[in-house]
Amino acid sequence: MFEVIKVHYDNKNNISEHVWCYIYIFQRLFEIGARRVLVTGTGPLGCVPAELAQRSVNGECSAELQRAASLFNPQLVQIIRELNSEIGSDVFVAVNTQQMHVDFISNPQRYGKYATNYAYALMNHGVE
Repeated sequence: MFEVIKVHYDNKNNISEHVWCYIYIFQRLFEIGARRVLVTGTGPLGCVPAELAQRSVNGECSAELQRAASLFNPQLVQIIRELNSEIGSDVFVAVNTQQMHVDFISNPQRYGKYATNYAYALMNHGVE
């Protein structure tokens, strides 16, 4: 059974502990034969529809979760570099999807959408 644990992301050490948990997972993937793995990190955690609906007062992204992602992603990239160096090959490839997501949220018209806070509006104001 999985237990949900709330973590405070205002401390870089908390983020580091979570990032280092991935080392075991990546090493295990390599041991069972993985030779090319794309690792995307997180997108804008504070802007996912559930977070907008639960945390947002005016449709804005959660600053706390956005900060968590901004701390987590660079550290994940660093451990991927270190692990690839240890292996001697670029088995794990870090893919930065953060900017793509931020662009979608900042400029939804470019992608044929008119709002990215629809979940917030639906949960808090209903559909007209």
